[in-house]
Amino acid sequence: MNTEENNNNNLSDRGSSFWETMVSFWHKNRDFGQPESVWKKKADLVNGTVPSSQLPSYVDDVIEVDLFQSLPSSGEKGKIYIITTDNTQYRWSGSGYIQINSLEFTMDLRTNQDVNGKKTFITKGGNRYTNNNLWIGSRDGYDPSITFIKSNNASQLSYDGKTFLFRNADGSEAASLTAESVVAKNRFLGSVLTSPVMDGGLVFNAANQSQLYIGNPSVNDVIIESGNNSLYHHRAGFGKGRIWDEHILPQTAIDNWNNKFGDLKRTDDLDSISKSGIYRQETPNSGFHYTTTLNMNSADGRQQLSIGRHGEGMKFRGSDRGSGNGGWEAWKTIWHDGNLNPATQNDLSYKLSKSGDTMTGSINFANNSGGIKGVIGDNDYWRVYGNSTGSNQGYLEIATGDDGNEPIYARQYSGEFNSIVRTATILDENGNTHFPKNITAESSINAGSDSRISGRIFGKVELIDATGLSQDTYYPVPIKLQTSYASKIKVYRNLDGSMGVPLYSTHHGGFWCYYEFEDYGNGWGGTDNFTVCNFQQQSWSYGFAIGYSKIGESSESIVWVRGGSKYWFDVNENTPLVLYPNGYTSPYGQTVNPTTVRPWVDINKNTTSKDLINYWKKSDLEDYKQYGLGTNLPQIGNVNSQRSTGMYYLGFNSLGTLPYEYASVLHFKYTDNEYAQLAIQHGGDNLAFRRNNSSWMQVWHNGNFNPDLKVNNIENAAGIGFTSGNSNEAPYFYHSTDGYRFLATQTWSSDNFITKAHPVNAIAQTDIDNWNNNNVENLVSDIIYEIGSASDYILKSESLFYNVTLKGDHSIGLNFSNLRPKETLTFRNLRSESYGVKINGGSHYSIGGNSVVAFYMNENAEIIITRPGGEVVLYM
Repeated sequence: MNTEENNNNNLSDRGSSFWETMVSFWHKNRDFGQPESVWKKKADLVNGTVPSSQLPSYVDDVIEVDLFQSLPSSGEKGKIYIITTDNTQYRWSGSGYIQINSLEFTMDLRTNQDVNGKKTFITKGGNRYTNNNLWIGSRDGYDPSITFIKSNNASQLSYDGKTFLFRNADGSEAASLTAESVVAKNRFLGSVLTSPVMDGGLVFNAANQSQLYIGNPSVNDVIIESGNNSLYHHRAGFGKGRIWDEHILPQTAIDNWNNKFGDLKRTDDLDSISKSGIYRQETPNSGFHYTTTLNMNSADGRQQLSIGRHGEGMKFRGSDRGSGNGGWEAWKTIWHDGNLNPATQNDLSYKLSKSGDTMTGSINFANNSGGIKGVIGDNDYWRVYGNSTGSNQGYLEIATGDDGNEPIYARQYSGEFNSIVRTATILDENGNTHFPKNITAESSINAGSDSRISGRIFGKVELIDATGLSQDTYYPVPIKLQTSYASKIKVYRNLDGSMGVPLYSTHHGGFWCYYEFEDYGNGWGGTDNFTVCNFQQQSWSYGFAIGYSKIGESSESIVWVRGGSKYWFDVNENTPLVLYPNGYTSPYGQTVNPTTVRPWVDINKNTTSKDLINYWKKSDLEDYKQYGLGTNLPQIGNVNSQRSTGMYYLGFNSLGTLPYEYASVLHFKYTDNEYAQLAIQHGGDNLAFRRNNSSWMQVWHNGNFNPDLKVNNIENAAGIGFTSGNSNEAPYFYHSTDGYRFLATQTWSSDNFITKAHPVNAIAQTDIDNWNNNNVENLVSDIIYEIGSASDYILKSESLFYNVTLKGDHSIGLNFSNLRPKETLTFRNLRSESYGVKINGGSHYSIGGNSVVAFYMNENAEIIITRPGGEVVLYM
């Protein structure tokens, strides 16, 4: 006898919901992965962790053999060996095979095995059977059952597809069911079934219910009496239906209905079917040939279930439209025991693909069980590894391996790893650490040895910009001193034009300097006795760029920076650094103002004692021989390559441009790209020199040059010579072709040229005034400009175009005033060094060596600069 729910399952499943049940049986309303051959590439997720045996770093290969005796006598680490006859797995320990899927720790559902621990199968997500995680099934037509054993007595709980049966050990008789009560919701309450078989009449009291629900197909001639003559059965999803009898639905109607499904309907297009029924198509798009397809139409969509002609499989799909070719989803394959063995496959949603996957949770490793590793650069290695040196002493390791010089980086990228923004080198190939920005820490501790870290770590780096300030003035930058430890201050800049190229610099990249101070604020006001200068050096400039003083009451040091440059400040403090161009007043009212005199207090010079390194002690050292102190000079293979300053031997087979077949070479290294060489021919016959890889220039000496006999052999001056002339003519020399060529005497030069001492010594003031008053709006004028001081000019020209030739001392600079609209000023720098100029009191501008730069003032009084190559910029 069944309750209403049993009746619902039995009858409705045989009706329209039968196929819905079949669709849900294996499919579970979701897509599976690829065919089984691809699943072997996925790792298992067991209790939230991935077994170490399935990690990519531990499995390089899998070898299958039939028997354990067929395994190689000596295995290989990193490989897994599988015995296909019993599916046991082994690995090579180095001396023997170790089973890694021992039955002691593995549940094997195909063999007899005692399971001592509790196994909980959780139902979640709903009350449908697909949400249950424990399934009992059968394949051979017998009822799936569960056996219960106590004291060698066995009973079974079976399911025949419609009814749950309680059976004895051999299944031939029903087992007893004893319960305090049997409850069926909305059916009967409080009744006790004392007999499993209805062998007599029973009265069912419906109590307050107006309807009585009962059904059991195995019982014949069940008589149901009710207070009315309307008897109904429940139809799932469609309310109630009248119980059939031959008066309501005659047998002829049933036969007519069955005939409609006697033969399959033939169709050429499963997509366009508009009526429910069973159809046949020879080559449908489902992939099966000669299929049988059940098409179910409803007002809001269609569903199809297709079976291959030979029963090779089933597929289904759905459409959200009631007719037409559109709206169909892709065919989905139903898993069955021919293509999926649920006894050997785990839920694929908990698998990780070895070719890549997206994690929705964390990967947990067992205690001290390993990490992640891989191969890089063909034969280098990396790993992220967690381990411990003892209880409560765990650590995480990020490592590279092979030669011990593989760097480890921490990086930040833009976008989804598009380009590198910054890199922190944790360890480079030499074991050094580099950070792209500042290091911030709660405190910094001195190292215990000078071989590790010397002094306190600097804590703040800032750029102070004084390029727009007067280059003859020093400006204050105050720094608060500490009393508990030394404040270390570094001020420096490089040869970099972007840091400023002031007039007092002598290099086109500005100048270089490095200053390092160490100071204490303890003691009232922090006296000068606590100030130590560890380092001060400056090059490529006139005078000093940095000064130093202190303010007593506020325990502050003042670093003075000279205008015209930028400076890097490296200070182990976190207080902001500020440049005060108009002076600074301390919290106690003490004021310091910009000054043209470099401030400098009495500073104690730091003394250090260190071990001597790289000193000469034996004649076999290379640098010792390099300076000529050894037995032989070191021989070089290429005379054109850069090397350390020293003396070398140049052989006949050496590479590069050879001045002689054999020579001793003195090599002078200036920078990484600049050097000079002096070569003496073997035997001392000749001497040559050059710069970098330019052509060698031979030095004339009395062995290869006689000034008494030397003539210009290129031309025809075979008879060239000098003569004193006579009293009425200037000295001259005689050329065999052109005749006499006269030379200027001192008197003639004095009478016809302005003297070098000063033009005003040779030009009367009246002549200067006459020039300045009458030369107005000339088209072009060349100014003869003698550099005596920064503002020294003699002739005032009013031309529209000025041409100035620069060939004097480049360190002095040039000021040009009174450039007016529509006028052009052109500078030709004939020196190799850059030249500094100012126009109409504007900013300093550097003109590169051997270049021409033009300044033009337009009608708006804007000065336009035309650089070499035609680039035009605005002069500020």
